[in-house]
Amino acid sequence: MQRGRREAARWFVVSAHFDHMGVANGVIYPGADDNASGVAALLAVARYVHAHPLAHGVVFAAFDAEEAGLQGAKAFIRAPPVPRPAIGLEVNFDMVSRNDRNEIYAAGTFQNPSLLPILADAQRRTPVAIRFGHDRPKARESDAEDWTLQSDHGPFHQAGVPFIYFGVEDHPDYHKPTDTADRIDQTFFGNVADMLLDFVLTADTTLP
Repeated sequence: MQRGRREAARWFVVSAHFDHMGVANGVIYPGADDNASGVAALLAVARYVHAHPLAHGVVFAAFDAEEAGLQGAKAFIRAPPVPRPAIGLEVNFDMVSRNDRNEIYAAGTFQNPSLLPILADAQRRTPVAIRFGHDRPKARESDAEDWTLQSDHGPFHQAGVPFIYFGVEDHPDYHKPTDTADRIDQTFFGNVADMLLDFVLTADTTLP
């Protein structure tokens, strides 16, 4: 938790879940992308913000029990460390380290279109393609899966907190024992981590 330089500014919450599938039938599920990658990105942003405090205060939240129904995020929103009305944005990282198409989704602009200019600004400085979608109800079977309530940003959205969720689409190792560190694309992951920090810094200078 890092207090901001501007007393009147609202708080950001930057989150990632640290749990995964654990051990099943004696088989370990490492969860390198889902979601050690998100936790690593969270720690990188936290390290920078600790050294360079933002105008906004930032709560860094590593949630448990995401895979068990977002229980950690639900507990947080029931008893947040800052007043709930003071939370102006939830930024969630979940699966951010590998994609064969060099793209990552920023889901949540359907509900929060005011974040689009911030993402467009970040896009100009990253080689990773930022995609939009996965944030609206399915009208047809062919529509993209709606991720609005599928990760830790969900309870924040239900509580009326604006959110943005960064994550890749499912890959062949999703929720399998083969989600291992050697399958992470280090170049892609590094570029994504830089972009996530860039987004947080741009949001800090843009949002009230």
